Amino acid sequence: AGEVSASLPPTLSNLRYGAPAKKILEATKALDELPQVQAGSFYLRVLRVPGALTEGFWLPSATGTDGVIVPFGRSFDAKRPDGRPIGIDGFLGTLRPVGERRPSNR
Repeated sequence: AGEVSASLPPTLSNLRYGAPAKKILEATKALDELPQVQAGSFYLRVLRVPGALTEGFWLPSATGTDGVIVPFGRSFDAKRPDGRPIGIDGFLGTLRPVGERRPSNR
């Protein structure tokens, strides 16, 4: 599974193989089954927050609404199962405690 940047010229920015690539492929296919996706138009983006150990899909709506985050793979939120969508506000709410635990540089 490869990721290509939207730059000109496009460049390969990430490459995975084996089990991680299979997990991404399965997660991508599962997106089509989500009611939020079936009911509207979304753009597909990959979201990674390395400091919070999370990655997923960000589906901003083509109509200008907030869209949803669909976590897959690594996640700091062990209670959230992969593939279950969460709203932007809910996702940011789960990130807040991660930021508070980070030591300050004072």
